[in-house]
Amino acid sequence: MQGRAAIYGRAGKGDYFTSGLSTTLVSDGRWHHITGQVEQNVWRVFVDGVLENSNTYAYSGGDLRTPEPMTIGTYTYLTNFYFQGDIDEVRVWRTARSAADIQQNMCRKFTTIPAELVGYYRLDQSSGQTATDEGSQPTTGSLVGFAGSPWHLSGAALGDASTSLYQASLSVGTRVALATASGDSAVASLSLAGARGLHLYTVNSAPSIAAGAGAATNYVGAFTVGATLPAYSLRLRPLGGANCRSAQQRPANDQAWQGLTTAVTTNNISLLASSLSYRGEYILLGVSSPPVVISGDSSVCGGTTGRLTATATGATGYRWSTGATTAALSGLAPGTYTVTATFAGGCTSTSSRVIAEGTCVLVPNIITPNNDTQNDLFAVQGLAGNDWSLDVYNRWGRAVLHSSSYHNDWGAEAAPGLYYVLLRRASTGYSYKGWVEVVR
Repeated sequence: MQGRAAIYGRAGKGDYFTSGLSTTLVSDGRWHHITGQVEQNVWRVFVDGVLENSNTYAYSGGDLRTPEPMTIGTYTYLTNFYFQGDIDEVRVWRTARSAADIQQNMCRKFTTIPAELVGYYRLDQSSGQTATDEGSQPTTGSLVGFAGSPWHLSGAALGDASTSLYQASLSVGTRVALATASGDSAVASLSLAGARGLHLYTVNSAPSIAAGAGAATNYVGAFTVGATLPAYSLRLRPLGGANCRSAQQRPANDQAWQGLTTAVTTNNISLLASSLSYRGEYILLGVSSPPVVISGDSSVCGGTTGRLTATATGATGYRWSTGATTAALSGLAPGTYTVTATFAGGCTSTSSRVIAEGTCVLVPNIITPNNDTQNDLFAVQGLAGNDWSLDVYNRWGRAVLHSSSYHNDWGAEAAPGLYYVLLRRASTGYSYKGWVEVVR
């Protein structure tokens, strides 16, 4: 009525009752979620999850049961008076839904049907003249009055999961986040000008209208609520990082995808689209670059240097913050080192590693294996881990020990004299060459 929403009906009291008209004009060419609610003697109307009008009547013991058929989009006794527009996702509850219930479930479908949801018409068919009821007490509906096929893609904001924020929770910096079934995620934040609410939803299946080569098999959507068209920003976080990823958008499920038309900021983690308006759906394209892993020293002693090695599957080249283009760096002083790996097609992946200035690995130059528990073994301080190797040679160059996993356990049986030692750690590239004297 007058382009606004309301609920009208009887309660077994001989009169018509109504919620009154909504404040929102719903005949504006956009999708709206409309809820008519009767709770005892209170009649309410919600638009997009917000209570917009209500009336309380003096009767008690109202009864909404009726043998008359339920009709949607027309009035039973005025069959030439049809709703001019699209309808999707019709739900009939036998208990009054709270505002929180309405907001929580507004932009998502039910996979498990609550017992209180007695009628549930998803309207997902593509042919025929019947509407399947998936509610807890199903009754198949009949489609009447259509000149042609009643079925086409819906542009309603609906997903498999959703989350939302409304007026009481809205403040500067508030945002909502949601992950898809594949592990990608999205974070949406809302401008407060004219805003009443924000929904973020995920669709965990490929879109009906293809998005192009390399498109993800799921996508996200945002739906804002407000008297004007609230602005929002959306940050897409691919599971494997944002390198080599791009995104497409569309206004709704029934329209084609196109490149993002607003400013997009990309870093290693995410793609940020800002200054978005009203609503939209967003899908990632491409495959994230493999991560680049840096192994090597995390600390070096004063007067010594460290070594780092970058590894990334499929990388065609590396460039360090020092300007070096090799996978491995040596002779490194304490500091932060960043490397960017490049892949076929120009994609990149970046990682950083800090080498701190630590306590030395102290290597003895004399041992006295006389069983007094003082310097009995060739014991290197700070020898942590299982990947230290030790080679020991006598003064004539003959090998007397090779250990690929040294644990400070050589020297008890060594003859007196000078020995050449080579101590190495493969994981960091550390290497020490020197002499040790055995005195008995």
